[in-house]
Amino acid sequence: MWNRLRHTIFYQGIALFTILTLIIISLWAFFVLKELQEERKDTIERFQRAAEFFQPILFEAKPLKESQLKALGLEIYEKEFPKHFKTLHTRGTQRVGFRAVKTKNDLLLEIYNPIEKVLLVDTRERKNLFWIHTVFASLLLFQLLLFLRIRMLLKPIAKLDKKFKNLQAGDFSSLELSSKYEEISQIVSSYNSAVLEIEYILELREMFNKIFTHEIKTPIAKGMFYLKQPPSEKNNQRVKELLEAINKDLDEFSKMERLIAYKGDLGISYISLDELLDEVKSEFLLSTQKNIVIQKC
Repeated sequence: MWNRLRHTIFYQGIALFTILTLIIISLWAFFVLKELQEERKDTIERFQRAAEFFQPILFEAKPLKESQLKALGLEIYEKEFPKHFKTLHTRGTQRVGFRAVKTKNDLLLEIYNPIEKVLLVDTRERKNLFWIHTVFASLLLFQLLLFLRIRMLLKPIAKLDKKFKNLQAGDFSSLELSSKYEEISQIVSSYNSAVLEIEYILELREMFNKIFTHEIKTPIAKGMFYLKQPPSEKNNQRVKELLEAINKDLDEFSKMERLIAYKGDLGISYISLDELLDEVKSEFLLSTQKNIVIQKC
C-alpha cells in the first residue's frame, strides 16, 4: 500500500485530499470550541457579577429592578425550576451562593441565601458562529470540487492505462479520447500511432513467415528426394549444396526479419559503382561476358 501511495498519482491525490480534509475539519472544530469556551467564560463571569450585585438585595428581601436585570442580560424566570438540567458552574456554599444550569432551551442562574432565592434566565443572544461555519464549509466544498477536478484530469490517464492492459491482451483498436488539453491529445495521438506501427510490423512479420515457409519447403522437398535415392557421391554433393543453400537462405531471412522488426543495425559504408556491380555478380553467380558489361566512364 505504501509503495502504491508513493508511486501512484491517483492515490497520492486521495491521501492529500484526506489529509487536507482532516486539517480543515480539525480547524473548524477548534475555532467553534474556542468560541464556545470564550462565550461560556464570559457568561460565568457575568453570572458571578450578577450574584455579587444581587445578593445584598436578596438579604434585604427587596425586589430586583428590571433595569438592573436588563443591564446584566437577565430576567426573572417565571416557570418552575426544571427537573432535567445540567450544572455548568457553582460558587459558594449550600446556604449562600449561586449556580448556573443549562436546560434544553435556556441558561438559568439561581442565586440563593437563607433569606431569599431567585431564578433568572439569560436573555443575551448566543454568539453567532455563522461566519465560522460558512468559511470552513466553503473550504470543504472547494476542497471537494478541487478533488473532483483532479480526478477528472486524471481520468484520461486511467483510461490510457486500461487501454495498455487491453493491448497486452491483443486489443489493437485505436484510443478514442477527446480532450481540450494539448498534453492529453499528444498522448492519445502517440498511442494510436504506436498501435498502427505495431500492427504494421505484425503484418510484415506474418507475411515474412508465409514467404519463409513457402521458400523453405522447396529445398526440403528436394533434400527428401535426394535422400530417397541410392547413396552416391553425386547425391551427397547435391545434398551438401542444398544444405549450404538452405543455410544461406536462413541467414538472409534472419537479416530480413531483423530489419522488419527494426532490431537490426544498418551499417552504412561508401563503395564505388564497380565494387557494387562486382558484388552483385558474385552474389548471383553471373558472368561478365553474358549479362553485365562494365564500361569505364
